[in-house]
Amino acid sequence: MGVNVEIDPAQGKVHIQINEPELLRGASALLITTDLLGKTYHADMKYEQPDSTPYHFDSDFFGTNRPNTDVTPGPFELSGNGSVEFEI
Repeated sequence: MGVNVEIDPAQGKVHIQINEPELLRGASALLITTDLLGKTYHADMKYEQPDSTPYHFDSDFFGTNRPNTDVTPGPFELSGNGSVEFEI
């Protein structure tokens, strides 16, 4: 599996290339939520947003909706086959 990351500090850009996204897709069975994260060990408090609403990570970095099951781990939801490239 190949994930290539190139950083251009002069331009302030990061180029990411994922060569075989099908190997990552479906590696996580569930969406990440406050209930799944549980509580912190030191304060016995749930992981929540600053306004006390629960976390529900149902979209990726670009706002693409994630499925309820077979979620791609990480910040990017991948669909389709073949190489994926983007720049942030």
